[in-house]
Amino acid sequence: MKNTSFLVQNKLKRTGIILGILFAIFIVVYIFFRSLDFIQGPSLYLNEPKDGAVYKTSLIDVSGVVKNVSNIDLNGKQISINKNGFFNEKYILANGLNKILFTITDRFDRKTEKIVNIILKPQIDSSTTELRSGYEAGADKTQIYPAKGGVNTDF
Repeated sequence: MKNTSFLVQNKLKRTGIILGILFAIFIVVYIFFRSLDFIQGPSLYLNEPKDGAVYKTSLIDVSGVVKNVSNIDLNGKQISINKNGFFNEKYILANGLNKILFTITDRFDRKTEKIVNIILKPQIDSSTTELRSGYEAGADKTQIYPAKGGVNTDF
């Protein structure tokens, strides 16, 4: 009988040691994955606009997803993100080169910035307006003339 109880006690000790080691491994893995947010810092993935893109209309969508972020600014204006980190904003472009600055901050106050350069080249529709040089008939200004009647507008 003593031999059987000794074997049972020995088996229980080994089981306890194995369970303790598994629990310790679980704790280490848990701490590692919880600290990934701190290790990686904030990240930004843009769907649109792409850097260097050329647009023909001035109103565009700015969308993407952020990870490990508590705050995101678009040219200094805070924008909202949903619980999954997605954002979608309307943005009005000026003619020519536009620089859009994204500033993202995580809960540890670490900041990351990304600049996206995009170009607005509006397409002039010749059926609605006609651009003429103002050198005709002694004029010295550029004028826009409506294509189908209407009043001339001098600048």
